[in-house]
Amino acid sequence: MPFSEKLTAARVYPSKIIKLSSEYNKKFIAMYSWNISKADDFNTILDAASLLNNNDNILFIIRGLGECQSKLFHQLERMKIGNVIFIHKYLEIQQFIKTINSANLFLLPMKDVKRSIIHTKLYQYLAMVKPIIACETGKVKNLIEHL
Repeated sequence: MPFSEKLTAARVYPSKIIKLSSEYNKKFIAMYSWNISKADDFNTILDAASLLNNNDNILFIIRGLGECQSKLFHQLERMKIGNVIFIHKYLEIQQFIKTINSANLFLLPMKDVKRSIIHTKLYQYLAMVKPIIACETGKVKNLIEHL
């Protein structure tokens, strides 16, 4: 079976999130929404989700596509974490807005890169005016601390 077909069968479909939004609105949602790349430290998110797996009030949503989505997908399957939803398809604008608005806070789990950059996902998160948990140093840390 091609990987794209396996992804289609994974966890929760984007349309299901919209249909079940009232169920998810009862939960505290921590969300990562952007590219699934090797610059991101998804182990940090998955470790946190694993520690909180028995708490029915907390849900982690990872939304995005990218070069590391296959690795992340298989890691989620192996870990069998029940409080993580992986949305791995492009969303229509209305679905994207509903999904992103469902977050109570955003996650910015960047690996320790030696570059002095600010990722554009930070600006998306800041525009939502919601808390951000960032695993960052340098410019991003300074920007968040001085908001």
